Amino acid sequence: FVLMAFDEWWAEDLPAFDDEGKLNWSVVFFQFAFVVILNWTILQVVVAVLLDNFTAGTQQQDLAEALIRQKRNRTVTHPLDPILHSIYSSYDTDVDLQHRIKTIFQKLDSDAQGTLTYNKMREGFRRLAVTPAVHLSHDDYDLIMEQAALGEDVHELTEEQFQ
Repeated sequence: FVLMAFDEWWAEDLPAFDDEGKLNWSVVFFQFAFVVILNWTILQVVVAVLLDNFTAGTQQQDLAEALIRQKRNRTVTHPLDPILHSIYSSYDTDVDLQHRIKTIFQKLDSDAQGTLTYNKMREGFRRLAVTPAVHLSHDDYDLIMEQAALGEDVHELTEEQFQ
């Protein structure tokens, strides 16, 4: 360490000149090699530590950004979650809520017959501009019908049943 700090211990213990005043090349080579090798090694260690800290910081930032994206694009647990969220997040009164539900029913009921079938709902959900998009599978439709407690024989929803 003292040699690396360029202290003068080596002048006494490892003199570069012998008693006759001649240059002692082996001592000079040793001191030079020692300084160069130690500096090179320390440089490598410092660079490795800096790179490790940089990559760890980058990974933490990537994780934080992924969490933000995940919250923004929250996971849909039910096929109607995006639509329900858009309705419930901004209604004022119960009348306003019923009006919004009725409007969605009318958008889904493309032929204006007053009923919704699986095909009408699936195509209607594709046309709605909600994020994330609603992709209604047949199993999802069956689940909706089951939750509406309409029975297994019912394959259409009226506006009253939709509400």
